Amino acid sequence: MTSLRWTEPVPLVEQPTGELWVAGTRIGLEDVWELYQQGYSPEEIVLAYPSLQLADVYAVLTYALRHPEQVAAYVQQQREQARQAEQAVQAFYPRELAARVSARKKRRWHLC
Repeated sequence: MTSLRWTEPVPLVEQPTGELWVAGTRIGLEDVWELYQQGYSPEEIVLAYPSLQLADVYAVLTYALRHPEQVAAYVQQQREQARQAEQAVQAFYPRELAARVSARKKRRWHLC
């Protein structure tokens, strides 16, 4: 009897920014993981992100389920970076300008 030994690499590619994307896409590990955490099946995740391959989603989820601490730390790091980027953008624009833009948007909706 022949025994099968097969190791399939996890289809994640690290970007220069440190982000992990599913190979061949711009879909992040955290995107796939968060949908799965919300109750989406792998098939539904592929429907949400048509550029993903079903086998890749299963492979990424298998990795995430086998390494929950590392994935949780990575997702938290990504959230923190997103929060910092949001703060940097908000700090770039003066509050007065933001208020004027918001008021202009409200006026525009009232004209419709």
